[in-house]
Amino acid sequence: VRGQEASVRALLNMASCKEATAMLVAERGLVEAVAVLLESGRRSAREDAARVLSVMVGHGRSAATEIGGNAEVVGSLVGSIAKAQDDEGEVRLWCVSALHGLSRLPALRQGLAERGLEDGLVRLLATTEVEVGEWAEAIHALATMALCNVSGLRADTPLLQHRPHVRSLVHVMAMGMTTGEYGRFRFRCGHVLGALQALASHEPLRKDLVGAKLLELSMDMVAVAEARSRGQGIVG
Repeated sequence: VRGQEASVRALLNMASCKEATAMLVAERGLVEAVAVLLESGRRSAREDAARVLSVMVGHGRSAATEIGGNAEVVGSLVGSIAKAQDDEGEVRLWCVSALHGLSRLPALRQGLAERGLEDGLVRLLATTEVEVGEWAEAIHALATMALCNVSGLRADTPLLQHRPHVRSLVHVMAMGMTTGEYGRFRFRCGHVLGALQALASHEPLRKDLVGAKLLELSMDMVAVAEARSRGQGIVG
């Protein structure tokens, strides 16, 4: 057991390097072994295994496509967001983070749907922060963003039944602009805005987002980007 924990911690250190990640995902059987540990290891090993997959997915399209195209790995990630206990919030956090990263790639969405991602996300959004436990704010935000990506363009998106979670993404984006964090997790404003764009055809959700000041915040984002491109500081 200790050997497994040491191995996955070493993988986590290696995965922090984009070049190393490219070699790791190409190694036959490696990501499958991480997925097995995610489901059957001790809690500390499961946390590291989930984080390894999240970090790898975050390194770009190539690694994400390799991981997202592996049905065994995706199944382990989806299963783990449902099976994680109250004291395993970090396991669930990194699993949802990885799945959100995968959901951003259109080519992977059908496979994610076939592995039950949408149902898993809907069940997660139906839970309270107390039930989700530690990291609840970040987990719910990531789950909402992933659900935007995989279902937002459909007329029957389940997000119509989770409008408060959709509205909260405007606050997530605002926090991303200021502190860079929401619920102690780092969010990229572009990822949040990209998820919300999928909801433009839904009038109730569009009205909610306008009411939550999404347009004003988007204008602020443009102003900040333009000022940074000119090399000017923003005076608060």
